Amino acid sequence: MSKPSDDLEDDFPNQADRIARLTANNPHFARLLEKYRELNHAIHALDTHLDPKAQDEEEALKMKRVQIKDALAAILAKESA
Repeated sequence: MSKPSDDLEDDFPNQADRIARLTANNPHFARLLEKYRELNHAIHALDTHLDPKAQDEEEALKMKRVQIKDALAAILAKESA
């Protein structure tokens, strides 16, 4: 399987400038983005090992990633308002 992108810009392609600005100026956003990237790496590591015992852990990480992505999206939406 291919490595997932760490770039939030792939999920929000029209907001690259806003993401860069928020990353530089909003510590909360920057921490969330870093956590999002860490989760992507962890999920990829579990996914590539194809260990059936790791499926529950992978699903839990994916749920956490979705929660963080939703929080990032909310900040982006608020910033654009």
